[in-house]
Amino acid sequence: GAPLPSGRQLAQEFQADRATVQRALAVLRQQGVVHQISPRVNVVSEHAAASPSRRLVDQVVAIVAINGRRMLHSHRQPGWVEYIGLGALPAIEDAGMHALSFHPATVRDEGIASLIQARPYGVIFSDLLTETGEEQMLAQLDKAGIPYVVYGDTPSLAACDRVSSDHEQGCYLLTNWLLERGRRRILCFWQDGLTAPWLQQRYRGYERAMREAGLTPLPVADHPALHDGARSAAAFSHAAKTVAGHLAEHLLGDEPVDALLLTGDGDVPYAAAACRLLRKEPNKDVLLAGYDHYWADVPERNYEATPPVATVDKQNMHMGEQLVALLRARVAGELPEAPQLRLVTPKLIEMSIVESALGSSL
Repeated sequence: GAPLPSGRQLAQEFQADRATVQRALAVLRQQGVVHQISPRVNVVSEHAAASPSRRLVDQVVAIVAINGRRMLHSHRQPGWVEYIGLGALPAIEDAGMHALSFHPATVRDEGIASLIQARPYGVIFSDLLTETGEEQMLAQLDKAGIPYVVYGDTPSLAACDRVSSDHEQGCYLLTNWLLERGRRRILCFWQDGLTAPWLQQRYRGYERAMREAGLTPLPVADHPALHDGARSAAAFSHAAKTVAGHLAEHLLGDEPVDALLLTGDGDVPYAAAACRLLRKEPNKDVLLAGYDHYWADVPERNYEATPPVATVDKQNMHMGEQLVALLRARVAGELPEAPQLRLVTPKLIEMSIVESALGSSL
């Protein structure tokens, strides 16, 4: 329970540089001999004298995620968020450690106290954190000196080590792809406009591509939330009419748009059906670009089969690997004290190539 001298004092006592001291402290933390209660304070663990070797729990990484393997029967495409956690698993195993998965509900309140008492190697939050209870969990981990990393880059996570998709680059790639195909009136048609931080990042990528092409970016057009996974033709038709109402001024005006950047692949069927209602041929008069690369899993394909012309794969599996790499670097003392952000570059997917491959495999 006694505190160790500061890193500066240890460096002076042992005539070592600060980086060496930090690496040594990281090894002791990994072995469970000491634990960190604040960025600059380490204390001797209670079990250190009795057990100098590494405990099993010192080799355990806790993965906190809402969605897990149970979703894979319907989520076969890599764009779904659970693939981030799946990408972390082999990286943890390759490091010679073990993974335990938890739902956020199981580690709130008394659960987080039990997790802290066990003192795992670290914690990975592979889903977006959106609830205040989850923010309280992070504060408790901070207080206990348990290292953790999170997925996402919202303002509320600015004090955390985090990994996120480079949304700006993703939308930049997608906009340039449309520009290369002669489209000049490209509209961002997004749910709730620019309220989400990642949509603000995407818009910066869109603006950059348009200005580099000598074109004026259009303001974002928003639409309300669509029915997620419409299970009837009537529900889908109603939602498509709502979308048509929001698109009419943009498709039927004096300067109609010729391409739509949509929030995700799941919005494409609604936009395609809306275009038809407005006497526009989807992917001919108006190109429809998706995002997230999960078109093959979209249930509304049963009502409108027009695919996106292109989409963006955020590289979720690789983000999981990067979460593990960032956690290990933090534990090893290889990072500055300031919270770190690692952006994963997404990949543009031409859906004509994907559809052709699917057709040949069938």
